[in-house]
Amino acid sequence: MTNCRTGLWRASTHLAKNPKYRQLLEEDEEIRTFVEVKLNRSLSAQVKWDLIKKKAKQQEIVDIQLLQAGKRWLENSEKSPGYIKRTIQQRLDQRTITNLNHPRTGQCCLDTTSKLNAAERFYQKLYTDERINPVYIY
Repeated sequence: MTNCRTGLWRASTHLAKNPKYRQLLEEDEEIRTFVEVKLNRSLSAQVKWDLIKKKAKQQEIVDIQLLQAGKRWLENSEKSPGYIKRTIQQRLDQRTITNLNHPRTGQCCLDTTSKLNAAERFYQKLYTDERINPVYIY
């Protein structure tokens, strides 16, 4: 999809009538596969076109993110140990629960065992059946 020019996703149905643009779409292996495999033949032309635009936009976002990640890596990788340290710390912060209050006692859990116990209690309470008054059903 990258060879279909940027901004493909903004395209209107008028481009579908343009022979050069249609040829460009037909030459793109990824779009052709997407159309042949993913799109249902019973869908209307407008729905198909919207799905193609959505797919192209998703691919454009992925391409931009890949370029940004590559640029960031080239700028900071082997030159900056601080960059690696910050990246590791950010990932650790995203995966770690720092503050967790126990649902029964209300106290802050500091160690892993108490955090696991608090999480277990929370989910047990969350998924426990509650009695329902039949009067409120109807």
